[in-house]
Amino acid sequence: MIDLDSDLDLLEEYWSGVGARLEQARKAKGFEKRKEVAELLGVTVGRISNFEAGIRRLSYIQLKKFAELYSVSSAWLAGYDKNNPITLAHLNNESTGELGDFAISKEWLKKNNLAESDVSTVVIEDDSMTPLIKPNECILINKSVEVGSEKDLFAIRVHGKVWARWIQKVEDSCFSVTSENEDAFFPDQTYTAEQFNQVEVLGRVDMFFRKR
Repeated sequence: MIDLDSDLDLLEEYWSGVGARLEQARKAKGFEKRKEVAELLGVTVGRISNFEAGIRRLSYIQLKKFAELYSVSSAWLAGYDKNNPITLAHLNNESTGELGDFAISKEWLKKNNLAESDVSTVVIEDDSMTPLIKPNECILINKSVEVGSEKDLFAIRVHGKVWARWIQKVEDSCFSVTSENEDAFFPDQTYTAEQFNQVEVLGRVDMFFRKR
């Protein structure tokens, strides 16, 4: 049993873990400098540093804001969920060698009228879109494209996993979500607008990366 009044060493270790996950999520999102995050959140660089070092503790609201900014779950960031949700890798000019992180030049982005913040690579984790997309294949998503009336391919996050689905806005403000091979765990269905708001759409699938 944890004694919240006396187990200070254990609490310090816990907050240190939160800080380490903050730093990991920041870098995975593409913010190499703490200054970028500080400006977006309206705080000092020193405060971001203290959060990541575990010196300063986050409130629930602060934790939630960081989770939203870094596209991770609050539960993982707080240390309650041990599954690493960081599958989005921000694109830059150098390859890190990690799965799902491909080097895309700024010239290519400019040619395609895309900002660095518009695109990310993501690894698809289920087999419901085979043979179009196989499990563990990497795709490039365009986060600036919204779901429309034309059927299109989008990446979504469900229960911490990233899947691809055909999504289309249909009549009566409903949304159709389908796959190539129906998944019993997440079956093809039509959502009301209210239900669809609970689906985390990461972006439209623009490119595939695969070996021959």
